[in-house]
Amino acid sequence: MTHPIADPNEPPYLKGLNPPQREAVLTTEGPVLVLAGAGTGKTAALTARLAHLIYTRRAWPSEILAVTFTNKAAREMRERIGRMVGDAVEGMPWLGTFHSIAAKMLRRHAELVGLQSNFTILDTDDQLRLLKQLIAASDLDEKRWPARQLAGLIDKWKNRGWTPADVDAGESELFANGRGADLYAQYQARLKAVNACDFGDLLLHMLVILKTHRDVLERYQQRFKYILVDEYQDTNASQYLWLRLLAQARKNICCVGDDDQCLPAGTHITLADGETRPIEKIRPGDLVLSCYGSGEFRPAEVTEVFRRRAKRPLVRLRMASGRELVSTPEHSHFADFIRTASPQKNFAYLMWKRGQGYRLGTSQIYTRGQKRPVIGFRQRCLQEGADAVWLISSFETEAEARECEHLLSLRYGISTLPFVARKGGSTNGLVHDQATLDRIHRAVDSQARAQQLLADHGLLADHPHHVPQTAPGRRKALNLTLYAERRGATPMHRLSLSGNDPVDREKVRALGLNPRVYARNPDNWRYETLYRDMKKVGEIRDRLEEHFELDVQLKANLLGTALAVRPASTIRPGMMVAGEDGSHDVVIAVETVDGKQADIFDLNVAGTHNYVANGIVTHNSIYSWRGAEVANILRFEKDFPGAVIIRLEQNYRSTPHILGAASGLIAANAGRLGKTLWTEAGEGEKVRVLGVWDGPEEARRVGELIEAHQRSGGELDDIAILVRAQFQTREFEDRFIAIGLPYRIVGGFRFYERQEIRDALAYLRVVNQPADDLAFERIVNTPKRGLGDKALAKVHALARAQAIPLTLAAARILDTDELTPQARRALGNLIGDIARWRDMAGQLPHPELARQMLDESGYTAMWQADRSADAAGRLENLNELVRAMEEYENLGAFLEHVSLVMDNDERAGGEQVTIMTIHAAKGLEFDTVFLAGWEEGVFPSQRSLDEGGNASLEEERRLAYVAITRARRRAYILHAANRRIYGQWTSSIPSRFVGELPAAHIEEETSMTGGESLWRANWSERADPFANVARGTGRGPGWQRAASVGGYQTTTARVVEARASAVSLGNKGRSDLSLGQRVFHQKFGYGTIAEIEGNKLEIDFEQAGRKRVMDSFVSVE
Repeated sequence: MTHPIADPNEPPYLKGLNPPQREAVLTTEGPVLVLAGAGTGKTAALTARLAHLIYTRRAWPSEILAVTFTNKAAREMRERIGRMVGDAVEGMPWLGTFHSIAAKMLRRHAELVGLQSNFTILDTDDQLRLLKQLIAASDLDEKRWPARQLAGLIDKWKNRGWTPADVDAGESELFANGRGADLYAQYQARLKAVNACDFGDLLLHMLVILKTHRDVLERYQQRFKYILVDEYQDTNASQYLWLRLLAQARKNICCVGDDDQCLPAGTHITLADGETRPIEKIRPGDLVLSCYGSGEFRPAEVTEVFRRRAKRPLVRLRMASGRELVSTPEHSHFADFIRTASPQKNFAYLMWKRGQGYRLGTSQIYTRGQKRPVIGFRQRCLQEGADAVWLISSFETEAEARECEHLLSLRYGISTLPFVARKGGSTNGLVHDQATLDRIHRAVDSQARAQQLLADHGLLADHPHHVPQTAPGRRKALNLTLYAERRGATPMHRLSLSGNDPVDREKVRALGLNPRVYARNPDNWRYETLYRDMKKVGEIRDRLEEHFELDVQLKANLLGTALAVRPASTIRPGMMVAGEDGSHDVVIAVETVDGKQADIFDLNVAGTHNYVANGIVTHNSIYSWRGAEVANILRFEKDFPGAVIIRLEQNYRSTPHILGAASGLIAANAGRLGKTLWTEAGEGEKVRVLGVWDGPEEARRVGELIEAHQRSGGELDDIAILVRAQFQTREFEDRFIAIGLPYRIVGGFRFYERQEIRDALAYLRVVNQPADDLAFERIVNTPKRGLGDKALAKVHALARAQAIPLTLAAARILDTDELTPQARRALGNLIGDIARWRDMAGQLPHPELARQMLDESGYTAMWQADRSADAAGRLENLNELVRAMEEYENLGAFLEHVSLVMDNDERAGGEQVTIMTIHAAKGLEFDTVFLAGWEEGVFPSQRSLDEGGNASLEEERRLAYVAITRARRRAYILHAANRRIYGQWTSSIPSRFVGELPAAHIEEETSMTGGESLWRANWSERADPFANVARGTGRGPGWQRAASVGGYQTTTARVVEARASAVSLGNKGRSDLSLGQRVFHQKFGYGTIAEIEGNKLEIDFEQAGRKRVMDSFVSVE
């Protein structure tokens, strides 16, 4: 391993990195796992690591595999690296998403899985269309067995790395009474027949190739000297297996992930003096109350505070005492059943036995009136020689547990028969015949069904509720007991391993350890040791794990009885937890609660590694103990022994004013979300709250501020406009087009998913790949050609009978009398056109080919003749499609880009302002963020207020919190007095969220005139809140650009703008307007007044038709 070494002549990419970031960059050799919280600079560390590998010539750019989850992330990473290493970034062909890289590999080896290198990548619509055909051909009821359900199953199977042959009977039963696997196989065969694959196939096919063709695997293993993976926690099984295969030879793999094992803000931590403080206000160096074992509580020092953002729902534990504790599902708590204290409960459980599989059953904890209390499922596990038990649910009565057992058996197809024949009573029954039981259990592969059951109930395969002691041939149970004994001030931790196999005993001795042999039976042995430093225990564990397959059982002796350390999601009612008062408290309920995007915290406590939260003793950060990692960390360390784990925790994203405003806003949510985030950034600018007259004024104001930002040397790429709903983007688009300000639309409605674009792409796909049946089906009667269902059915029948593509079947059927003359003529024209367009493909530039093809096919004319309101927009979209093609070398490259990148609306060159919805902005950050439309009914949305009540309002407030924290340096919040919503002008009042922003962190101003009745009296301290007109007077670069090309009528616009700004808020109409009068509107052009209602007009516009507008926005001709 290469260790970080300080260098006085360090390269520029290391400047500004903190010590953990440097370690992540400079630890180049061997497996590395970087755990990064939100805003902690993981992207900077990852890109600097890439630059370091290239700069130090450890690898050529083409020898580095860098994988991201989104195209945007890949593009940004490439740009960042380019700024660090210059042109060398152009030599990085293996930087991209999982799918894009897998597609590139598959193009090279397609023949190994029965494809040609020019295969087509299907989108979701095409996939569903193909599955519907297969379902119909199988005589299944599509309403009962919908194609979308089958598509979801196939996607799940592919994500797990399963081919049709890997799908067992239990999984197959999930669709059409056991026909799921067969339909999956038919679907794959059909894809190969048409030389196509779906997105799941890109990785699945490459996984099959790497597993079955050793030469291909070794070629890539030698090529990739270093592998880097972003957002590692999001990898599915197929992606993980793919990465593991590629990395096993060199093992130079660095994965960056975000762990989620924490408590939410608002959780009260007990301090050493008995007082409590919210967890978000705990700082390193604080003394908290901690358990030292056997019921002793003393002060312990907090050494680290970890902050991150939750990405999934949280788990709430409710105790009999009334205490509650909320955490992430993975957070480790101390909880277990105590025979002498736990209430009597009935359970439905899942049991596993090696060589037999899984079964369901029920059992009890017998604690009422028993001579000797018994925990039933442990006893049952011992009796049947099973290897593990998971508790699904707990109940008060046996009848309820039995009901659950049977329902689970029916739903998941898992047996309820025992593994071991029962003794006593009848000897002829099924449960008394061991041979029959063995045959039944071995006949069915229950693995996949059991995994699904565990996942559905929040359980983890790596965390069973009980694992029995070691038996011959089994995994060995390694018991780690925290605070097992106290010999002095610091507790000691015990590690123990036992067995009855002399060979295993000698293995332990060979490691330099000294197992104790029992006198009565020399074959039985036990190794046990105590250490104050848990790291020492971890080292011994690592040595043992190199030679034994271990099940690590982590427990803690908090109050005199050992409690298991288990994830929150696996805790079950009836378990006991330790209270700060020295008594055990029983868990009465385990609930799922909303917590996405909540800030969550954890503490590292020196020596004891526990603290008291809401009166309950809980575990601290998972990575302080080597026995309580989440599943993906365990898997990474197992597959890559000796992995270095590095944590990035410091928040670099936002200034204190921005974080303070966001924290104050979210504090209005009930319960848990009172936040005070931490950052070392300077105070920075306050959040500016701007009041404007209407939507156009909002867009003008934002445009002026962006132009001012440009004049001061700022970059457009660092600016984002975030809106609550898609309809809000139009005002900004119109404004920016008018002044020539470049922008991009990200997320929301996607360019390549629009109907007219899909149709046009289908024409292009047929020309590029004649065997693309799904594309041919889309265009064959678009526009209408007079081809009926009967004619198309005959083409399909011929294609199936001769196993040929539809285009070839169509050409052959023209030589027969199968079709009517009209159908034959229409189909012949289309086939002739396709052939001619293919010939032209080698002569014309592909954009010109597309334009000509759309014209000659009649598709353009179809929309030109359409009189719907959106026809003009569709034609413009088609023009945009042709313009986009100009950026690609050939048609094939463009089509592959479209298949892999469905979320990029526009591809203009140079810097651009980003416009997106708040939902689309999650996880992103920008130097400057404009938050538009903060009015009641817009944000929070009226639908959330009407339909969801307080819960939806809190969700809206959380979304507002997310929006503010997207800003690193500057945040602007805008609200308008009038808003055009779905074609109607409405008066607005500022969002309640504006009033919830802390005054200490905001500056308020308005850029309009009008009556004070619009605002609340306490909105501003100024007597006249509208007196400060802050309109910019300079002509920015946008105005200069537009003026140079005649893009904007500055004089007319300013006259209309001034008139709009001076209008009163009252309903009294203008005296200079009358029916039939010709007027001009800055948006819709010229028109004639048809109706007058106060200050509202209905105007018949010459181009836009009849519109309802306010009279302040029109001028008299």
